[in-house]
Amino acid sequence: MTLTVKYDPAALPSEVAESGLFIAYWDGSKWSALSSTVDTQAKTMTAQVSHFSVFAVLGMVGGAATPKPASFAVSDLKVSSSSVRSGEPVTIAAAVTNSGGSQGSYAVVLKVNGVVEAEDEITLGAGETGVVTFTVSKDKTGSYEVTVGDKSASFEVSKPETGKTSSWSWLSISILALGGLLIIFLIIVLLRRRAYYY
Repeated sequence: MTLTVKYDPAALPSEVAESGLFIAYWDGSKWSALSSTVDTQAKTMTAQVSHFSVFAVLGMVGGAATPKPASFAVSDLKVSSSSVRSGEPVTIAAAVTNSGGSQGSYAVVLKVNGVVEAEDEITLGAGETGVVTFTVSKDKTGSYEVTVGDKSASFEVSKPETGKTSSWSWLSISILALGGLLIIFLIIVLLRRRAYYY
């Protein structure tokens, strides 16, 4: 939402210019600046906020420019497994850091083989780092490249282990068949011996 705050220029200290004003919020230990717009005609300030907090109007001494806007960087991209079976889920996680001087929101976009797979939005204060996770699964076998921001990784999808199960099934059938033939052979041998003695 948009937060609008009115200010009184007559109440400003002489070393603080109107252009140096900005809105900030208290994060529990320090004031974090928001990217703010000053309207010197209406004597108001506006900023986009995404949570409830204690807000205040602060000023930069000497009429310095308002804090730098939010700036985001993606790092530490991780894939839960480099090789999975068809249909198995893969978890992809990436760290996002706001290296700017103001709070801001960043749309984290996950691409798989260059196609947008999922998107999530993260809001971070100045200097904060957060982690965004996605879960995807692919049925088609092959190699998949995942990209978040300027970071990339990959994983392989292989066929389910149906062949192994089939081999064990045929082995079991073969053993049962041989066992059955052995029993029949023993019965025939026993019957012939009985006939011989009679």
